[in-house]
Parts: sequence; structure tokens; C-alpha cells
Amino acid sequence: MKRFFAIAAALLLTVLLAACGPKNQGVVYCPATEEGIVFSATVEERKENSLLVLADEGASVRSSSDRFLVALSGAQLLDQEGNALEAADFWLLDRVEIAFEGQVAETYPAQITAKKVTRLPKEPLTLARVQELAEKGEELTWADFAPYEGREIGSGLYIMRYQLEEDYSLVAGGVPGEKPMYIRLCRGDLDQDDYIDIREASIQDFLAAKETSTPEATGDYPAALQVEGKIYLLGQPMPAEVEESAVIGRTLSYTDGWPQQDGETNFSRKLDLPYARVEGGIALLYENEWHFCEPVKEG
Repeated sequence: MKRFFAIAAALLLTVLLAACGPKNQGVVYCPATEEGIVFSATVEERKENSLLVLADEGASVRSSSDRFLVALSGAQLLDQEGNALEAADFWLLDRVEIAFEGQVAETYPAQITAKKVTRLPKEPLTLARVQELAEKGEELTWADFAPYEGREIGSGLYIMRYQLEEDYSLVAGGVPGEKPMYIRLCRGDLDQDDYIDIREASIQDFLAAKETSTPEATGDYPAALQVEGKIYLLGQPMPAEVEESAVIGRTLSYTDGWPQQDGETNFSRKLDLPYARVEGGIALLYENEWHFCEPVKEG
């Protein structure tokens, strides 16, 4: 009997020292509470019905793996306020809390099936924090922006926008898994003509510079927008509103001449303006009103 208790004590100690138990045909079983195993992580990639995440340092599951491919099929998906989400609502760099039963497939990344995934709140990015981050220079990575609240606005490239105080924005663009191609501090609403890359230029000099005016019209060109390779001319406000679900894109750049790329305008330096396809053309939300944009006739 004493031998039995000694063995039992040794097994209990093993469980306490290691988060996950021995594997069986490549599967590890982690001891779970009633809620399951719960750990926090950062989203590195969003797939159709799964998330690739990096577990936080110190998380118990780190004894099995640092990265996990989390299957979302059948899982409860929530935001920080308890509202239901869909898999497509999760973004790169989102902070999440994951609960699962305790079974881990020991591939790399390890594989688990979630019971519940909750998107955790993030803190707003500030100008003071941007100046601290800028000190890292070329060493800045996507992970440096993981704790901060932002919004994905890219099409093609991965582009994150972080709204700052005093009408400034930070825009980082590039490819997930690689260092950002650019990290721009923009004056105004994504003003493409008034920005610096914080890895290369002085933020203090940029903040001290006098703000440039924001022209809303061009000289020799009519007000125009390019969408899917076609030019549309800005028209009058529309009598009807446009549903958010109808939005197909947002303005991404400004030019003084004729728009040369999708999402480019020549009449407003204020970017991130949503546009939607409507009968006969495009509707653009400009100066708080939906404007009808008529396609330029070819020939």
C-alpha cells in the first residue's frame, strides 16, 4: 500500500510540474478544468476556419508548443463584450483567449480544437508610444503593434491603421511574417502627401512642422475616383443611404492628377472613405454624404 501511495504521489508531482501529460501516438493530453485549458495568445494568421496563434510567454501550453493551429469549428467566438463573432472577424495581431478540452496534436504548429475563443481588448496607440517604438528603428516588427487597437484596411498588401490623438494616424503595411515595408506617421486622415516613416525620419521635427492645407479640388482634372481599373467622376449627393454590407472598398491614396490605381482620388486627401457599387456607378461616402460617381465613357 505504501508503494502505491508513493507511485501516486510521484504521478501527481509530474502533473504539477508539467502542463501536459505524456503523448499517445502524437497526441498530448493536458489536464483541464471544467472550462478546459485556457491560455492567451496573439493571432499570427487567419485561415478559413482556424487561427494560427503564438501562445504568450509563461502560458502552460508552452510545454507542448509555442504556436498552435486552432480549429474553430463548433467553437463559441466572442468579442471582449461577449458579442458573437465569426471567424472572419479575427485579424492579424488580435489578442485572444482560447479555451480547449486539453487534447493537443504534437505537430508543428501543434493542433487543438477550441471550445471558446474570446478577442481581448487592446489599448489605444498614442503619439508618445509611437515615439518610443520609433527608437527601435529597423528592428520594428508586426509584433510590436500587437497590444494596440487598429483596423485592417489593406487590399493586396496587409495594411493596419492606428488612429492617434490630435488628428494623426499610424499606417503600417507589408506582408505578414516579414518586417513591415513601411510604418508611416500621417498627419490628418491618412494624408499620403504628409507623412514620415518613423524608422527613418524625426518624429519631433514632423510634429513641429506647420500643417499643410488640404485642397479638396484639383486644377485641370475633374474630381475622379478609380475603382477596379475604371474612372468614376464625383457627382452630387444621393438621396438614399448605402448599407455597410454593400461597401466594396475604401480610398487608399491621393494624386494631384488623374487617378492611376484603384482606391485613388484626386479631390480629397482624406482617405479611408468607403465606396460601394450601386446601379449605374459607384457611391462614395464623402463629407458625411453618399455621392453618386458616374463612370467615364470610353472613347
